[in-house]
Amino acid sequence: MDIQESDFFTKFSNTIMSGQEYTAYKVQIEKLRLERSKRGRFELELKGKTRTLSIHFYASEPLNTLFVLTGHIVRKGEPSPKELAALQKYVEKIESGL
Repeated sequence: MDIQESDFFTKFSNTIMSGQEYTAYKVQIEKLRLERSKRGRFELELKGKTRTLSIHFYASEPLNTLFVLTGHIVRKGEPSPKELAALQKYVEKIESGL
């Protein structure tokens, strides 16, 4: 299964995630890629020492791809309207077959 990160997630990972959080994310995504147990849209939380991150995924068997859609810090007011709009746009694009 291929892995494809969205622009939204790439910006999030480059500006928000610490090195330890990014390493934990890479371990988690490799596990998801190999297990292939999740399908459709789902969310996972990465718990760090001082905060929790929420990452949204979409696993598509027909496209043989695990899409990493968006991410945010778990706190009041998140996910933001901008993230929700991006998430909806990405899901619609995937479900329409790209």
